[in-house]
Amino acid sequence: MAKRLSRAPTILPRDGPVSHAALIASAERIYGRYLVPGAEKEIYLPPSLRIHSFMLSSDNPPPMATGPGLGQGKEEYEMEQAALAQVPDMFHSQKEYVFSAMEQDAFPRFLRAKAFGNLTPVSALVRLVLGLLSLWIGLSTGFALIFLDIKPKSKRFFLFIPFTLAILFLVSHQYELDPILLLVFNQSETTPFRTLAVREPYVKKLLVGRAIWVSVLVAVLTTILTIIFWAVPGHRL
Repeated sequence: MAKRLSRAPTILPRDGPVSHAALIASAERIYGRYLVPGAEKEIYLPPSLRIHSFMLSSDNPPPMATGPGLGQGKEEYEMEQAALAQVPDMFHSQKEYVFSAMEQDAFPRFLRAKAFGNLTPVSALVRLVLGLLSLWIGLSTGFALIFLDIKPKSKRFFLFIPFTLAILFLVSHQYELDPILLLVFNQSETTPFRTLAVREPYVKKLLVGRAIWVSVLVAVLTTILTIIFWAVPGHRL
């Protein structure tokens, strides 16, 4: 039953009046898909909100309040009618719990993972290594130009190349966001070194804003570092 219900649609058609039988069938499908223990898409609920059985059946819906049926006890009839009255809002407490969990836990984690950055931790770590390597190359070259007093002094401006790569990689690691990957190619990593296009407008807006900030930060830091190494007087050792 649970397997059959888990694949049935849970949306009610709105081309006519909604009957009690349709409401029961929809509630039954929701229960079979999300709430029954071991369901294909079972959601976690605290013990106080778990529903261990579904009293109603869409195959044999109870009649409206006409009294107990043949062979049906009064207590059973009253429980059935109480469940029938709750059908339109039967899972209200469960719905509120799920929405609250999504708002307070799942959505913030999603934002941190996908809307604030477009790199996976592995890819960010690779950029850290590349950034440190590029920074070592830039600093070594810069100190060599200073202490060998290479002329003309304008040659030091070429240091912006390794400095740009170094700072880009290091800042990308820090923010887990590659501005080139996003602004030029509109891509975000799903698994290490595998990307997909960013299509969700809200997520794209957040990513583009952070990518612009990262790009400005990289440009400012690169400019400062390059000017410092250009301004230092040469002194041959």
